[in-house]
Amino acid sequence: MEFKDYLAIARRWWWLTVVGIAIGAGIGYVIYQPEVPLYQATTTLMIGNFVKGSYGYASEGDIAQSKNFAQSYQQLIKREPVLSPTVKALNLDIPWTSLRGSVSASLVPNTQLFEVQATSRDPIQAKLIADEVANQLIHLSPSASDKERDVTLKFVEFQVVDLEEKINNIHQQVMELEASKDLETTRQGEQKREEKIKELQAQLTEWQSTYASLLSHVEDMNPNNLILLESATIPTQPYNIKTPMDNVLMGASIGLSVAIAIIFLFEFLDDTRYSTLVLMENVP
Repeated sequence: MEFKDYLAIARRWWWLTVVGIAIGAGIGYVIYQPEVPLYQATTTLMIGNFVKGSYGYASEGDIAQSKNFAQSYQQLIKREPVLSPTVKALNLDIPWTSLRGSVSASLVPNTQLFEVQATSRDPIQAKLIADEVANQLIHLSPSASDKERDVTLKFVEFQVVDLEEKINNIHQQVMELEASKDLETTRQGEQKREEKIKELQAQLTEWQSTYASLLSHVEDMNPNNLILLESATIPTQPYNIKTPMDNVLMGASIGLSVAIAIIFLFEFLDDTRYSTLVLMENVP
């Protein structure tokens, strides 16, 4: 078919598309029902150990491990060991099974961040549920089972941060000494400068070795730890509210689709019409 044939079809059936849009929009408006506003709050946790500083980072292996642990936590979050203590801690007058449909969790892609979401008609309650569910998860994770290990971990992390500062200071000193090469006018001064650089580089090598060892120690300490990174905030807007116009637009699009389908049936699946067109084209 040529372009003029499509224009002919459009001129012939334009009224049906208008009717379809009008009927669909009208039905969408009539069936619109105001929804109960629901609020969603999110608490952010971190899976695994995290060392702050310019040398601390999450490797691909850490992220892969976090993804595996997140799948377990996603299942655990809807279970009795988490939800029952949550209901009790918040004095909620509901069975713990009622919370199953109100909580969810997900891992932020390509990170170690694990988000716990809670929904409720009350924005304050949504925040409280999200925070308490996250708290219960932490209690069930290895991060809450060994206080002695936690003390050791904090000490190691402190040492790592301290070593970072020292390594940076030595780098700065070496750069300053190398930059002052042209300022030395005596052989004795040049010799002292080179000896100082060698001394600093030896110290730097030692500290870098210690730093790498400490990082390895931190990474080996329960990679499925859960750490509270950010508490939930009280949501200010419901996340599920639709306006009548949303229903009208959806109904109009459905009506238009139905109209186009009817036109297709009449125009392209009608053998009689097609045969007539072919005969007309072959008439000399």
